[in-house]
Amino acid sequence: MTELEKTQRRLDLITDAIAAVKFAADEERKMNHSKHIDPLYQKVLDDLDVKLTGARAYAFRVQTIGR
Repeated sequence: MTELEKTQRRLDLITDAIAAVKFAADEERKMNHSKHIDPLYQKVLDDLDVKLTGARAYAFRVQTIGR
């Protein structure tokens, strides 16, 4: 597996994790009849967003260098 393939897989995994957390947060919000998602879910989403930003930057670097 090349570095570019690993990087793309990492991006896919983080994106899937964000989608799963958003789904869980939305379902819990609906069950509790809340207007906003639980702050714990928001913290996890914020942390995953930081990780996604870093992974995208690294993917751009790998594509540019061409490894």
